[in-house]
Amino acid sequence: MAVVRSDLVSYWSLGEASGTRVDSEASNDLTVVQGTPGNTAGIQGNACLFDDANPDEIGITDAAQSGLDPAGNMTICGWFRGDALPSAAGDEGICGKFVGTNKAYRVLWLGANDRLYFYISGDGSASSSIFSDVLSANTTYFFCARYDGTNIELRVDSTDATPVAYSSGVYDGTAPFNVGDEGTGRYMSGWVDELSFWKEAMSDAQVASMFNSGSGLDYAGTVALFGISVTPANADVQLGATNPTVNVGSLSVTPSNVDVQLGATNPTVNVGQVAPISDISVDVFLYDIKTTVKL
Repeated sequence: MAVVRSDLVSYWSLGEASGTRVDSEASNDLTVVQGTPGNTAGIQGNACLFDDANPDEIGITDAAQSGLDPAGNMTICGWFRGDALPSAAGDEGICGKFVGTNKAYRVLWLGANDRLYFYISGDGSASSSIFSDVLSANTTYFFCARYDGTNIELRVDSTDATPVAYSSGVYDGTAPFNVGDEGTGRYMSGWVDELSFWKEAMSDAQVASMFNSGSGLDYAGTVALFGISVTPANADVQLGATNPTVNVGSLSVTPSNVDVQLGATNPTVNVGQVAPISDISVDVFLYDIKTTVKL
């Protein structure tokens, strides 16, 4: 699977000094603030700083959110840094919607073994999980948790855990979406930065691009990465590689590093960066001017 620009549900840069943390992509602002979360230097600008002694957390109620209860496939990406090992300080929740019998998903640094876990539930009660290698305190980590309808996957930095078979979907419950806690009072001490939620599973190549060799991406960089979008759409096309192979019937392109949806009559194309494609003509509409291009 792979995501396209329109699959981005929410993006929180988390650089605000206090109060509401704004959703740069949509309207899922994290307006519920507990304690006094602040900010500190993160992977891109400032990150949201949490203290489990307060305890601190930010979030949005289920009634106020839109799109954070995915019907199926999903991806959560972000960066975090814990002040102490959870084996010494207790489990540390990074984010999630995971309360009681309204369990949906969560990312949790577990105290039992100091590994990062991604949990997912299809019925609100029982859950399946996948975990990383042992992590260290005071170390910045990238994480990407994915569900593609067949497996759950977890990558920390550039290391993938072995996928775990799972096909029971994601429970649509009433738990809030929290950051700095995953919903069960497992508060973290440290920071979270550049958190994004997608309604599709990223490809391995896309996850690597989000990691960006350890430098990460801010919101503008993420939008630029997935910056070719087409609406309306009825077929998927992947673009971005040098001399890609194009199967015109299904409009599929391989290899790829950017996803685009095409296929509708007179689509509106917002062009990011497109690599050369041979043997195909495309009608491009930019600023209401039609140009037929032989590629």
